[in-house]
Amino acid sequence: MKIFNFFSQNLFKIFLLSIFLIFSCGKNNDIDGIKYMLQIISDKVKNNEKLLKVDEAIFIQFDDNYLFTFYHQIFEKRNESFLYAKIAFEVKDIIIRRYSSLNDREKKISIFNKLQFIKNNSFNKSAFYNLKCTIECNGELYLNNSKIQKENYFHKSNNKIVVLHISFEAPNARVGGIAEYLTGLTKAEKINNFNKSENIFEGRLLTPFYDFLKVKYLEKVNFIGFVPSYIDGKIVMSSIYQLEENKIVQYFIQPDFNYSNNKDKKGWEIFDVEEQAKLYHIAGSNDGWVYFSTASASFSVLYHGLNNDDNIDIIHVNGRNLALVNSLIIQKFNIKRNALGIKKIGIISTLHDTNETKLSISSQFYKRSGLLSKEKIKEVNLLIELIKNSNVVNIVSKTMMNETIKNKFWKNNEIAELLKMMKNNNLYIGINNGIFFDNYDVKSNLVLGKLSVEEDYSNYESKKREAKIMLFNKRIIGSNKKPLYLFVGRFVVEKGLDVLVSFAKDIVLNKGGQIVIMGNYGGKIIPQIIKELINISKDPIYHNLIKIYTNYENDQLEIMSESGVSKGKIIRFASDFTIVPSIQEAAGLVPIEALSMGSIVISSYLQGLKDQCTKPYGYLNSTNIINDINNFTCVPFERVENNSNLTFDNMNQSITHFLNEWNKLNQKEKTRIQIKLIQEAKSFDWNAKGGSLEQYIQEYKKINNLIEN
Repeated sequence: MKIFNFFSQNLFKIFLLSIFLIFSCGKNNDIDGIKYMLQIISDKVKNNEKLLKVDEAIFIQFDDNYLFTFYHQIFEKRNESFLYAKIAFEVKDIIIRRYSSLNDREKKISIFNKLQFIKNNSFNKSAFYNLKCTIECNGELYLNNSKIQKENYFHKSNNKIVVLHISFEAPNARVGGIAEYLTGLTKAEKINNFNKSENIFEGRLLTPFYDFLKVKYLEKVNFIGFVPSYIDGKIVMSSIYQLEENKIVQYFIQPDFNYSNNKDKKGWEIFDVEEQAKLYHIAGSNDGWVYFSTASASFSVLYHGLNNDDNIDIIHVNGRNLALVNSLIIQKFNIKRNALGIKKIGIISTLHDTNETKLSISSQFYKRSGLLSKEKIKEVNLLIELIKNSNVVNIVSKTMMNETIKNKFWKNNEIAELLKMMKNNNLYIGINNGIFFDNYDVKSNLVLGKLSVEEDYSNYESKKREAKIMLFNKRIIGSNKKPLYLFVGRFVVEKGLDVLVSFAKDIVLNKGGQIVIMGNYGGKIIPQIIKELINISKDPIYHNLIKIYTNYENDQLEIMSESGVSKGKIIRFASDFTIVPSIQEAAGLVPIEALSMGSIVISSYLQGLKDQCTKPYGYLNSTNIINDINNFTCVPFERVENNSNLTFDNMNQSITHFLNEWNKLNQKEKTRIQIKLIQEAKSFDWNAKGGSLEQYIQEYKKINNLIEN
């Protein structure tokens, strides 16, 4: 009966919507349309829905005055719910699209000033070159026959080299390590540019305009123009919005609401992501990643700034799932720039993982973007395409660079051969992931608030104790006295979830500790192991000493009033040990973050984790036992492929060996070692001498020279 009622209620709504669209014309119908639209949204809000389909958005058909009226009514409710703010943005984008094409400049000024959401000095300009066709340009011929309009051509006169970091993640769109990596890199680039007379390398960001970002930045972003791109046989016009936050410029791609691939999602729906944990739904969505890739390529090539004194020099592509961006620029767009004497776009691509699953995709996805249209290839290997269409390829670990040029590392030998050839030409490099140490500095009020440590670390131990008490009082941890072990990361197989159940049980029952496991799974299905851990945590035998947290926003980002900073930072600071049991890890940031706060790292000894574990202490089957407890950076253990039990045995042996010595130390000696770990972490800072940023700048210079010659 419930299913029937749900179906009949929604069928009635669809019927009403159809009737309205058939007969909508004139003043009264627009008034009724506003009432109807507000009722639909109100019902969705009551049901805690956060999405609106394009087909439901009858406001697209409203005439001018009623569209403005509807916008004001929705805008006034923006703080009442996520959905009101999201729809306010979509209406805003429709208005900008409708009136940006007006030739009447004064009317545009009047409209946009009245609505107070666009700057006077920018709405009448475009930050992009135009593409023009003088011959047949329908469909995919657009990519081949269109030309950059010559009247828009200019020479940049300053010494600024703009590097555009393209990614599904960003400092304000976090799921995994890529967001933290880009946060540190762009901030380090900004700091490095002060007081420089030579070339400055300015990092900027380009991401999809996810719903949660539209809601957050509704009143802060500035529209800067439209970018044309080809997809599915059509030319679509994406709106581009700009944000400047913490002195970093970020661009957002908003889909053309007219876009449709005759599938379930249309227009803005392809970037419908209401929370950060789910943003990789876009990468997993065929329409989402193809649209973002094609629009990103067009943006990179056509951007010149609102004052014609800016452009993108180098793009930094993060991940093989954006290989399509590289292919479009190298094979289609750079030719157009070269024809006018405009400098080509340089490309550096960074590999953040070496997982070979889903590397090969149907060539149909490339054909949808206007590539391979005449080829008979059935599949495309994304990593091969990424490598072939890059000036420089980077992997976030020196160890991994040397491993990945070996044929035995890959199932597809062509990958190793390509990387080997690039390395021989000094075009395949390994730059270790860095961190921005200030973001984890325990002496900083911004990091730990009232828990911040004195400059000489004299109260480090007491503040750590205070952090545990604070967490215990909030029932975030189960004890304010027992050693705290921490796992933090995405809940995916490669992060080593297979050993967590045994590890959690052992820590509580045999080692006198407690554990917090926090992260996000990003999908609709909670991994079975996390379900099992949640069930175990409720078992009285574990005395509430196993805590599982799966909501990134609520469990890590939420500010604790007692300290004035996020829960996530306090939990990291309070932890005595951080466990990193990864099966695959090109270069984990978690171990460096842990060191920065004095937490002892217990880590798999493989791939890029070896770059962080520079001074191992513990038992390794393949090496001698290393016993210098006064000089180490991690407690390593060896993973046994496809054998969780033997892996746990190795882990347990390493931890036991370490604890036998650790527990002999008094608190003063332990604190001294923890402070030494913090000092070790400084060598991983982006701005350390000879560190990661300096290495990136050398690669930027190399690429800049390559594309100028």
